[in-house]
Amino acid sequence: MELRATAQRARRANYSPYSNFMVLAAVETVDGIYGGSNIENVNYTLTKHAEEMAIVAAILGGAGPEGAWVETLYATSASPCGSCRQFTAEFATPETVVLIDRIDQETVRNASLPELSDESIEAWRLGELLPAAFESGELDSTR
Repeated sequence: MELRATAQRARRANYSPYSNFMVLAAVETVDGIYGGSNIENVNYTLTKHAEEMAIVAAILGGAGPEGAWVETLYATSASPCGSCRQFTAEFATPETVVLIDRIDQETVRNASLPELSDESIEAWRLGELLPAAFESGELDSTR
């Protein structure tokens, strides 16, 4: 799976000395696949999440930034947090596929992810994970 291979390449950028919880992500667009990894900060509020970093990498690579261009989001270890779901929704639709690879931390840190079976992957739609996303149209009523 190319999403897994891209996420694995992002592993070299991982910096998670505080939580020791590595998350790898990849985002697929019409232009390509981009990877991301969590980068922690001693002030946890400044930590960058893997899903966010993958989307930023896609923007820097020429995708977006306006419109719904995220086709698939892949993340390891855990379901994307609420912040990552909302961040993804800015560039996706409720039908965007979110793949959650429920593999353990030892596997994330050490294994060759593309060689794993797909049995650990759950497929969701973004609208299922974030049924009431905050959208730009809600800001119109405040202007």
